[in-house]
Amino acid sequence: MVTLFELITNLHLTPSAYCWRARLARIHKGCRFKPQYMKYSEISSIAGGSYKTLPVIKDEKTWVGGSGEIAEYLEASYPRYPTLQIPR
Repeated sequence: MVTLFELITNLHLTPSAYCWRARLARIHKGCRFKPQYMKYSEISSIAGGSYKTLPVIKDEKTWVGGSGEIAEYLEASYPRYPTLQIPR
């Protein structure tokens, strides 16, 4: 199962448009995900401090950060699910 690390505030809001992009991409793909909500001060604890911003996903042993990179990873790793690409 893929874990999606998302930003959350003290008021339990998700203010980041980038986190929303990653969340909506995974919903569209239909992949099973487990959300992991993080506060700003906790971001440096992800993957041994390898990431400075969210969103980040962990898929088994693979870590991917950034909403665009996450979308590309999901598209390549889960091809049997609906595509994220816009038909031309």
